[in-house]
Amino acid sequence: MTSSPLPESELDRLFDLSPDLFCVVGVDGFFKRLNASFESVLGYSREELLSRPFFDFVHVADRAATHDELIRLQSGGIAIRFQNRYICKDGSVRWLSWSASTATQEGLIYAIARDLT
Repeated sequence: MTSSPLPESELDRLFDLSPDLFCVVGVDGFFKRLNASFESVLGYSREELLSRPFFDFVHVADRAATHDELIRLQSGGIAIRFQNRYICKDGSVRWLSWSASTATQEGLIYAIARDLT
């Protein structure tokens, strides 16, 4: 028995079911797609998250390390358990652990974060 690929609608359901934060980020630094966990964990609306560069949400003390990790990803690396802090809408801080890889030809980064807070 061969399996066929899941239809897009079923993949969307899986994407949104996870308590982990799933996203697609463009090389321009903006989120292109995120699941509902981003909203529930960080407190921002989807529109707020999509309208600003993701660096705006990274804790100031973690921006240099996050930038270095982004450069590594863009040159073909893979992130496994990279940690940084994100600032929530209410001003609180969440520690996130990231796994990510780049689709270089598409100019996209696919990432999953787990809230360690």
